[in-house]
Amino acid sequence: MFSQVLRKALSAGIISKRELFYGTDDLIMEKIKASTDPYVRRLLRALGKNDIKISKGSIVLKAKPRYVDPKFLEGGKVYLSTEASSEYKRLVERRLLIENEGYHVSIKAGKTMFA
Repeated sequence: MFSQVLRKALSAGIISKRELFYGTDDLIMEKIKASTDPYVRRLLRALGKNDIKISKGSIVLKAKPRYVDPKFLEGGKVYLSTEASSEYKRLVERRLLIENEGYHVSIKAGKTMFA
């Protein structure tokens, strides 16, 4: 949601790319909060109220898949948990499939819908 604020702030000239990449968070927030742009103001109010609802929708969010595969020592040899346990390996593989598909969401902030 805040990414929408940043995009609008950039396109409306409220902040510059240089400020975004090299400025401080305080400078960026000061300029955005001082904006009179109605869209930016509405999003900031929604963020401030935590008036945000997330549900199933058409936006696909993907995170970098991560999992833990601990090593352990047995009989003087080092093993990975996924090598030693087919059940653990299956759980990891299932989780990776879910992560790779991503999460389909829609986000409603106040009366603004992002689908």
